[in-house]
Parts: sequence; structure tokens; C-alpha cells
Amino acid sequence: MNTFRNISIVAVLGALAACSSATTPFTPALDGTAQNLGGNYSVTQNGTTVSIASTLSGSTFYGMRAWISSSNPHKGFVYDTSDVLAIAVIDATSGATGAGINGVAAASVPTSGVASYVGGYSGTYWNDLHNLAWNAGGAITTNVDFASGAVTGSGSGTESSSLSVTGTVSGTQFNGTATFAAAGYNGAAQAPMTGGFYGTNTMAGIYQNTDVAGIIWGQN
Repeated sequence: MNTFRNISIVAVLGALAACSSATTPFTPALDGTAQNLGGNYSVTQNGTTVSIASTLSGSTFYGMRAWISSSNPHKGFVYDTSDVLAIAVIDATSGATGAGINGVAAASVPTSGVASYVGGYSGTYWNDLHNLAWNAGGAITTNVDFASGAVTGSGSGTESSSLSVTGTVSGTQFNGTATFAAAGYNGAAQAPMTGGFYGTNTMAGIYQNTDVAGIIWGQN
């Protein structure tokens, strides 16, 4: 039986300056969790929980659901299937980010061949142009070379956003770097990325730094 694997990354970091991106050095933490309790989503790290009650948008946005909560100052995305749950959020008041992922790990992954995973990405970020939190997302294709372990992908979408990823497979997990850019964002962000392979045909991951948090997912 597949075990329920937790390969999540969450950080709740210091507030952003009022009109500029944060400059605090970022060190990822690998002890966070993402939860769905009756439609109430939350992400927890180091004893701090960010809850996103049932205020998610009813529409699907590149395979994810977006939220702009009226009950608490958060924006972000959820990717929720029977195999994996990923959450990425930004506090719309302070600019602090959080992300988490849990799932039922694939029983195994190939040791040779190349697979293309077609799906979507999100990026919730601090928009310097408007001085507030902002949502963006788009379509992305991620290629995995199981012989070498290389993970590469790129995509583009709303808010003139783009995301490229590079990483390395280790067992049923992967780790690497995501590079995100969007309108109103101060340059391109390089952020630590982590994720894995779930069920029979799904890959999903999260990336995060001090002022952007996002999800990447795909199916083959």
C-alpha cells in the first residue's frame, strides 16, 4: 500500500517594506503541512497555521482554484486531487508567503525514458506596481529524464508571467529551483522548489521565497 508522504515546504517570513520586495535572506523549511478539512484549507509551519476557510473561487484556473479571501487577508491557489494537495499563499497585508504539499506517493518511478507532464503553474506575489498581493498563473509543460534525473520545464500565462523550473529526481521526489517573473514584480525571482510524483501519472511541486509562492503540476 502506498504510504501517505509529506514532502512539504512552508515559511512564514517577515513583513515586506511598503513599496518594495523583501530583502530578507530566505532559508527554506521542510517541516510544513498542507491540509483540507472539509473544504477548509490550511498550511502550517513551525506552529503557525494560515487558514483559508471556504472562500475559494468556484472557477478552475489552469487546473487550480484561486482564492481572494474576504474573511482574512490572504491570496493564493490550491491544487487538490485524490492523489495530492498543494497550497501556496501570500498574506495580503504583510506579504509573508507560505506553501505546502502532501500526497500519496507513486509506488515507483521509471529508471529510464523521458516523460512530459502537461499542466499549470501559479504564482502569488507582491506587486510593487500596485503595492499589494497579486495572483498569476499559466500553462506549463515539465519534462523529466528519468535516466539522468533531470527535471526541466517552462510556461507563461496571466499578468505577463512566466515560470521555468530545473531540478533533480531522487526516488519519488524532486528538488530544484523555480524562476518566476510577472508584471509588477521586481525582477525575476529564483525560489527553492520541492515536489514529487503521485498516484499513477501526476507530478506536483511548490516553490517559495520571501515575496512569491506558487504551485506547479502536470499529468502525462
